[in-house]
Amino acid sequence: MIDQRDILGSLSPCLKGQILSNLPLKEAARTSILSRRWCYTWLVIPSDIIFEDTSITKFDLVLLIDQVVASWIGPAKTFKLPGHSIIGNFHMHSSNKLDTWILILRGRSLEED
Repeated sequence: MIDQRDILGSLSPCLKGQILSNLPLKEAARTSILSRRWCYTWLVIPSDIIFEDTSITKFDLVLLIDQVVASWIGPAKTFKLPGHSIIGNFHMHSSNKLDTWILILRGRSLEED
């Protein structure tokens, strides 16, 4: 019998993965609040890792990317940064960060960078 209070949580992992793989990364991450069973599902789906929000500071963007890349378990289809460069006028170690992110994601089946 399906628990009527948690219909979303009772979906199979395969079905959750199918649903999330059709969402942009930001929206897939937001599903983590739906249920404890959805909390980390977005981290394992094959997805495009695209950071489009240019309204946050470069420092916060680097921290966000660090957290997502460190937590990411699934394969990444693509890895794209916003139109403005996070490398220019930031810290000298930013280019090292970029290299690190790409190396980590390539180890997880990054298809494009």
